[in-house]
Amino acid sequence: MKFPQFKKKEIPYPDLNEIFTKVCYWETPYKEGREKEIQFQIVLGWANTIEGQACVKLLQNGKKLIGYMGFSTCPLCRKHLGTYDLVYGPYIFPEQWEHYIIDHSVRPKNSDFIKYAVEEFSK
Repeated sequence: MKFPQFKKKEIPYPDLNEIFTKVCYWETPYKEGREKEIQFQIVLGWANTIEGQACVKLLQNGKKLIGYMGFSTCPLCRKHLGTYDLVYGPYIFPEQWEHYIIDHSVRPKNSDFIKYAVEEFSK
């Protein structure tokens, strides 16, 4: 018995960059001195500010969107972080990025993201 041959249909996947704004991703490849990039974003005590606490809450409330095979590692302390990209509102970000804020006082670069977090979580 022969089975009918169907044409392969390509399923169009949406371009996530058109749907979400990426935040909290590093620009420098891991092995090429990412520590230097992070150092420029450290603001001592920032994690204890209203903005820092709001960002932590937003990052902890993201919903899983995409999973990857393998985890990311913090280049500062070598802690194993998440394996997912999460979404909250209009933003997509790496799982457990709040670790950088809580443990290393790193301030995200995107000021619109910080403003959005404060609007959502400092009520």
